[in-house]
Amino acid sequence: MDTDSKGKKFDGGINDIVVTANDGAYATVFGPYADPQHQQPLIGKILYLAPGSEKWVEGSRRPQLRQRHWRLSRPEDSLLSAKTVGNCILKFTINTDGSLSHRSNLLC
Repeated sequence: MDTDSKGKKFDGGINDIVVTANDGAYATVFGPYADPQHQQPLIGKILYLAPGSEKWVEGSRRPQLRQRHWRLSRPEDSLLSAKTVGNCILKFTINTDGSLSHRSNLLC
C-alpha cells in the first residue's frame, strides 16, 4: 500500500502510522528528502486508510507542515501530532468519515 487512491506512488514514502480502534489508520508522508544545503518547499500530508479499505486518501494536506509522532486522543475524537519544525503539538478533529478538520495549536 504505497500508492494513493489514484494509484500515484507516495513521494518519500509513508512515515509514522497510528491505528484506530476500528482498524482505520493515519500516516504521514514527508515528501522527498532534500540535501539541507538546498532549500525546498515543505511537503506535509496526513493520510487516512478507512477500515477495510486498500487505498490511502488525504486526511489533510498542509504544505507548510512536517508532522511526526502521532497519538490518538481518547475517545479517538482528535489526532495529536508533534511538528518537526516549530516545537508545537497540533490537534486535528477527527470527523465521522475519518477526515481531519479544525487544526489548532494544542501546545506551543
